[in-house]
Order: sequence, then C-alpha cells, then structure tokens
Amino acid sequence: MGGIADTSYLSDVYDSVSATLLDAVSKLNADDATAFSYEVQKWLGALYSLGLSQEGVQSLAKGITYLQTGNVSELSSNQ
Repeated sequence: MGGIADTSYLSDVYDSVSATLLDAVSKLNADDATAFSYEVQKWLGALYSLGLSQEGVQSLAKGITYLQTGNVSELSSNQ
C-alpha cells in the first residue's frame, strides 16, 4: 500500500491512467490538457495512497474520460 509521501502511484498505475485519460485530454488545448491531466492524476494519486485499489483508480479514470468526452451511454452502463 502506498503512503502519501511515496511514488507508488506513479509506478503502479500512472501509465494506464494516462492512457485512459488520453481521449479526455485530446479534446482540450495544450494548456488545458496539461492542467486537467495534472489535477486528475493528483486526485487519483491521493485516493490511491489512501487505499483505493488500482481497479478503483482505473474505473474513476474511465468515468472521468466518459464525462469529458460526453459518452453518456458508457458512463451510465459502467457499474
């Protein structure tokens, strides 16, 4: 389990979350995409460090992407 001061989020799930968020950030200009990605990764990293599972982090990243891209059908069908 990662602690708040460690970087386990970066080594465990950062790459997969970044790939999941790719669709969401592709809809934004460069500055907004950087800020959006930073805030989402920071938030998900904090949740992970507090004990949220890798699957939970990935699921939240998918949900955020569905919201950002307007994919309501995927969002509503994702348990």
